[in-house]
Amino acid sequence: MTHYTRFGAISVAAMLTSTSVLAEGLERATFSSNYLYEEGTFVSLSFGQVEPDFSATDGSGTFSTSESVAEDFFVTTLRFKADLSEKVSVGFLATNGTNGVDIQFFDKFDTPPGVLTAPQGSVSATEFQVLGLYQASENVSVFGGVKYVEAEGTINLGDIIDGAFMPGTDGVADQFDTESDSGFGYIIGAAYEIPEIALRVALSYESEIDLTLPTTLNGVDVGDSDASIGDAVQLEFQTGVAENTLVFGKIRYAMWDDNQVVIPVAGQVSTFEDSTSYSLGVARRFSESFAASVSAFYEPGDGDGASPLAPQGETKSLSLGGRYTFQSGISLSGGVSYSWRGDATTDPGGYILDDSSVTSYGISISKNF
Repeated sequence: MTHYTRFGAISVAAMLTSTSVLAEGLERATFSSNYLYEEGTFVSLSFGQVEPDFSATDGSGTFSTSESVAEDFFVTTLRFKADLSEKVSVGFLATNGTNGVDIQFFDKFDTPPGVLTAPQGSVSATEFQVLGLYQASENVSVFGGVKYVEAEGTINLGDIIDGAFMPGTDGVADQFDTESDSGFGYIIGAAYEIPEIALRVALSYESEIDLTLPTTLNGVDVGDSDASIGDAVQLEFQTGVAENTLVFGKIRYAMWDDNQVVIPVAGQVSTFEDSTSYSLGVARRFSESFAASVSAFYEPGDGDGASPLAPQGETKSLSLGGRYTFQSGISLSGGVSYSWRGDATTDPGGYILDDSSVTSYGISISKNF
């Protein structure tokens, strides 16, 4: 009988390099149920560095940027899973990289126009997940739990609002600062498995999370901003295809059209859209100690009318990773991902971005007990 390796439920590269930048909405990385299926007690600590390269020109072609309008960022993620019984497991995840944005149009233009109409903003969020898994039978399992998100940010609209809080200019940069707010959502899902061939297909749903952020304009209280984390439906799959070889992938539908950023006085400052993304990869164990994987990611999009907070069109990515397991059982993994971003034109603002790319690096240390 052919032997298929389970790879502890997750590909090497997918865990390390799934963190992106400027996915649709505020999304930077996506949920995965894979760690819930690790054998025994499992703990991992991952670090990622994401380096976008997004140059831009204004609509007239007169002004351009000398630096990327999207800033680098660093991600830390902790995962933990433990069995409470033969059928019940619990999992915990904490990360600072699931949602966020850092777009700086104004600051990066060599000679910015007198009035800029596309917002620049910085939004940071931390997320915690507590999940439970019930193994109903050898082939069927269900999982679910809560996720908690806390966010805060800054939006700068340039000089487009006058002192009476009406459209116009008064020579003062219009900066909106928000206090932090938090909210709860939930995750539910189910999976079908055939352990003999390492087959698992998992379908999950993540609810949206609404946030109300107390806001000031140039230090003056102007009310509350509304923002939300979009809901999503996701299908993950993996299966053994040969001895020590695993094929894996994911299809994700993220709903952001009804989850815009709305701030007092200025109104809606984002134009997020729903999106569907696809990934496919293969992992292979070359020895008892070493495994490697390669995966590809694709998200369609024409880039017309892109939100200034997520200015991208079509996305294509390639990820490579490797994992070495020591005799102690500790595994050290590393990966790199390169993403090609299609041309985009922002609305509002009419800023044009082309030849954009994102490079991500990751390292993780993990152990099964």
